[in-house]
Amino acid sequence: MYKRFLLVLAVFGLLRVGQVSAQDYSTAAGLRLGGGNGLTVKHFVSQDAAIEACYIADGGLVTDGAL
Repeated sequence: MYKRFLLVLAVFGLLRVGQVSAQDYSTAAGLRLGGGNGLTVKHFVSQDAAIEACYIADGGLVTDGAL
């Protein structure tokens, strides 16, 4: 009986924890390493569209436009 109680308690506990939330940000910055080392900044203009700008150490400022 005690094991059944613990099982039911665990199942209800998992159901309550099931809610997921994502990060809420509109601008991000980062490093680009490899062939073109530099800094990147990405700004989300809507939920499914972003603009990214990269400063590459050898090439200067590069903008990618909408992603």
